[in-house]
Amino acid sequence: MKTPRWQTANVVATAGDRRLLWQFKRAGARAELQAEQTLATTSPLPGPAVARTARDLWQPRLNIAWLPSSQAFVRVVQLPPCEPAEAAAMIEFQLERLSPLPVAQVVWATQPLETTDKHSRTVIVLMAARTYVE
Repeated sequence: MKTPRWQTANVVATAGDRRLLWQFKRAGARAELQAEQTLATTSPLPGPAVARTARDLWQPRLNIAWLPSSQAFVRVVQLPPCEPAEAAAMIEFQLERLSPLPVAQVVWATQPLETTDKHSRTVIVLMAARTYVE
C-alpha cells in the first residue's frame, strides 16, 4: 500500500508569550510558505488552519509542533517483527508503562525505523502532555 503524501503542513513554535504558525503547501519536492501568523499563547490556533476534515483523507495535512525538550518525552522501543501498522497497536498496549504521565493526559506518535534485523523492529515513540500540545 502506498503511503499518502502530505499536501499541506502546519508548523507551530512557542516563543515566550507568543506562538508562531507557519503554513506550507507542497510544490513538487519543495514546500512553499503560504501563510505566517503570530498569536498570543492564550489564544487558540485558528480552526480552519489546523482542523482536520474529510478532505484530509485525500489530501493529508501534516501538523508539526516544536516543543521545548522539557515538554517532550522520547522512548525507543524494541518490538517483535511486525508490519509498521501493527507497531502502533503494540505501542498503544504498552503506553501506560512507557509514558511518564497518565495515558489520558498525553498525545503520542510513533515512527518505525527501517531495519535489516529480522528478529525485531525498532520504533521511536514521542509523547507530550495533551494540554501543552493543544
